[in-house]
Amino acid sequence: MKSKIKKIGLGIGAALILIGGGASFSEPGSESDPLVTFSYVEKKFEEIKSYVNEKVGEPVGTTNTDISWRVVEVSKGQALIGKEGTELLLRSGSGNTISNISKIIQDGNELEIDNGLVDVTGGKDLKMGEPVAKDHMLIVPRDDGRGVNCVSNSIFMVKGDYLIK
Repeated sequence: MKSKIKKIGLGIGAALILIGGGASFSEPGSESDPLVTFSYVEKKFEEIKSYVNEKVGEPVGTTNTDISWRVVEVSKGQALIGKEGTELLLRSGSGNTISNISKIIQDGNELEIDNGLVDVTGGKDLKMGEPVAKDHMLIVPRDDGRGVNCVSNSIFMVKGDYLIK
């Protein structure tokens, strides 16, 4: 009986030694060894940091969609059409507003409404054909074809998405 207990005790002891030895050879940070060194944590932090910086630095949308101002040259006879939320600033040259005319029915009468560009600097709405003042901040409220028709070669500062026609 004593020899049977010794054999069971030796078997359990050998099993514990093997399990303990296996755990000491597992990779740091794995499920079997959750304790990690400071250098391991720093390495993982740097990997995550570089991944986030890479993703944040990617441009969004097309090449003319940007969150910074761009200098755009538009020739006489061409039009700069802004998308929704685009900001325009005429720096040189001249141009007239391109707006959107919509029709509504009010009290049985058909009315035309001239939906223009917002002149933030002047504090007004520019209607179709009105001249655009230099260095006035303009905002395109909707993506419905609003912009500036250039009467002469013009230079704009543009923030947002736009087309030149």
